[in-house]
Amino acid sequence: MERDLRAIEEAAQRYRELKGVPPRSVHALVRRGAPVPRSHEPHGGRYLIDADGTARSTASERLRAYGLTTRFEIHE
Repeated sequence: MERDLRAIEEAAQRYRELKGVPPRSVHALVRRGAPVPRSHEPHGGRYLIDADGTARSTASERLRAYGLTTRFEIHE
């Protein structure tokens, strides 16, 4: 799931750079031919893109790791 979310965020960033506005949905990325890895989230949820370009799942929280200090955050 994390790999998919990162790919969606990268595609959303490219979309924003090309069009000047963020994508409204993952479907908008797919319509533009973006390399989005899956149409369905593996845990049974859906992928969404927030207004700031952050991808998330409706089925599971996202775990993020930062830097060498091993700081973890859970985003809902």
